[in-house]
Amino acid sequence: MKIGKYEIEEGLYNKLNSAWKSYSNSVLNGEIGELDEFMEFIEHSSSRVNHSRLVKNVLVSPEFYENTEKVNPLSDADFHKKFEPLNINEMKDIDSIVNAIQERIYYTGNIILGNSTNIEKSTSIFDSTYVYMSAEMYNTKFSLFSERGRDSTALFGCAWGGENEFAFDLIEAGRTKRMFSVISAETSSDVYYSAGVISSQEVMFSFGVMGKTYVIGNRKLSVDNYMSIKKALLEQLRDKLKRDKKVPLLLDLVGVKMDDLDVGLKDLGFVEPRKDINKDEKKDITKSFSSVTKIILGKSISDIDSVKETLENRVPELVRVKSKLSGKSTPIYDDIKEAKDRIVEYDYIFKLSEKMPLDIKGNLDDAYAISREKMVLTNESRQGENRNIFESIVIVWSHHSYKVVGPIRSRYVGYSYWPINVEHGYGLSMVHGGSYILNTYMSKNIRRAFEVDNSRSSSDIYYCHNCEDVREGLFSFNIKGKHNVIGNAELDQITYSRIKKSLVEQMAGEFANNKLKYDIYNIVKGK
Repeated sequence: MKIGKYEIEEGLYNKLNSAWKSYSNSVLNGEIGELDEFMEFIEHSSSRVNHSRLVKNVLVSPEFYENTEKVNPLSDADFHKKFEPLNINEMKDIDSIVNAIQERIYYTGNIILGNSTNIEKSTSIFDSTYVYMSAEMYNTKFSLFSERGRDSTALFGCAWGGENEFAFDLIEAGRTKRMFSVISAETSSDVYYSAGVISSQEVMFSFGVMGKTYVIGNRKLSVDNYMSIKKALLEQLRDKLKRDKKVPLLLDLVGVKMDDLDVGLKDLGFVEPRKDINKDEKKDITKSFSSVTKIILGKSISDIDSVKETLENRVPELVRVKSKLSGKSTPIYDDIKEAKDRIVEYDYIFKLSEKMPLDIKGNLDDAYAISREKMVLTNESRQGENRNIFESIVIVWSHHSYKVVGPIRSRYVGYSYWPINVEHGYGLSMVHGGSYILNTYMSKNIRRAFEVDNSRSSSDIYYCHNCEDVREGLFSFNIKGKHNVIGNAELDQITYSRIKKSLVEQMAGEFANNKLKYDIYNIVKGK
């Protein structure tokens, strides 16, 4: 069926529409209309945190693929196609292999892997159902215009989070329920137009709230007073949505310059800005990185910073801004850089909140105006017990993390973006489950890998794209269930091992010199 500029299968639309109505009843205390009336608004809510792109009506993620002439949908891939092995001269070095395999390889979009069903116009989808125009989703049910989500239900225009239920315009959150336009939340429920909310319930137009209930404008209210104001605000919100099919979102309100704060560190009881934590604990990362490079590349490299350009090359940036409170250079994740003028460190925002009550009453337009004037954001959130964390943000039950955004239940990770359940991984982006991996992206359950993208349940693979259940693979694209494979063709183990040794030695030399001639995103050449 066609809905404005969108094409969607009717059965999928009906399922998402039902989830949308359940969301509005649960979160907004009443229906606001059919999903088709809000498709453009929901798409807009995620447009500023979008890391995928359409190429020839095929969705690809991330946005790094350089030769988009050779992008095909997953439906075109022939996983049973047989290829003849390359000859010895074609496998003598990396340049020879790259030239020889060009007729065999292409980038794939609309990638759906694992136990996934009812997916349309989406890519990098792992074990998920009822998904439309979404990317990088893991174990999720009902997702519309969302990215980088895991273990969640009913996400509309959301990005960057896990274990969330019934959310619209939710950015960077974990273990939440019933969210409307929220940035940075953990283990919380029933939150509206707020930022930096931890272990709290029933919060509206507030920031820096931890362990509280019934809070509006940073003020804790009686239950009756809170519910009365909430009812009035939600009635107005529903009316605006019914009438205009859109409302301002939190990033709309805070994405403008604000005046200096009236509160300083001394007012909060802090004499000096907090110093970097665990500054001298890099030895644990050094030991791990040395082991990883030895196992994967056969060459031990102890100084991780000596190859940082190669590790960071395809990892979303960690942006640094000036804290609104301390004036200190502060790291933030790139999705909130639009609000760079309003960032306050996690360690300070909860005390700041107590010193900055917002005069939010029962008028929604006034609440928008006050938020635009005074709302600030925190640069991160944290959860659980964490050790040896330095130069990292958004940390959840992780140990030994160096220059990482969003280590989730991971250990020994560096120069990475949202590694989940990873041990000993460096130069990663959106990897869900893995160990001893380098420069690996948008993949799930990967062991011992280098320059790998959009793959699942594979091990000992190098320069591989869209590979599933592959054991021992080099320079192979769009294959399943193969072993000892080079250029999509299987070889006997002795020949494979001999050629692999030579090629990996070359990779190790380039990596150690901090300059790869090819990575997984530029290896496919133009026609």
